[in-house]
Amino acid sequence: MSELVHFETVELPEVLAVGRLVVADMNGLMPDKRTLGDLWGECLGNGMFARLEALKDFVHDPAYVGYMDCFDFSKGLFRYLCGMLMKPGVPVPEGFVAVPIPAAKVAVSWVKGQKEKVTEICRDAYSLTENKVVENNMKFAGGWCMEVYTARFDAPDANGDIIVDYWMPCV
Repeated sequence: MSELVHFETVELPEVLAVGRLVVADMNGLMPDKRTLGDLWGECLGNGMFARLEALKDFVHDPAYVGYMDCFDFSKGLFRYLCGMLMKPGVPVPEGFVAVPIPAAKVAVSWVKGQKEKVTEICRDAYSLTENKVVENNMKFAGGWCMEVYTARFDAPDANGDIIVDYWMPCV
């Protein structure tokens, strides 16, 4: 079971999510039946992140992100970008997509769970974060949300738990 262990709001400046963009359904499947996990494996294995990290003057945050926004809600489809947050003006490498994210107040939660259940953690993160937003007399501002993979994700604790940061714009 996933658990929200930290919550705060921060002011996010205008940034770009830069990386590889796909369309997926609510089960995390792309039209070719590959999963979002497969996408991450490809991006981690093909040097994509090294190309983004090489643009060090434009890196907003060194964490890797899974950015999501609605594509066709009636069909249960969303856009998913595997990449990094970059500063405006970044020279977008060929074959990459840049999605602008306007400045916003963002709810940031840390969602903890077993590393082997990362799909469940990510699935639970939206509702856990949204519930905490409502509990704090705010509401989801819509448009997008994002998984953020920091050092907390890469370093399981003694129980094998990892933390996925989850960002959601709020008002």
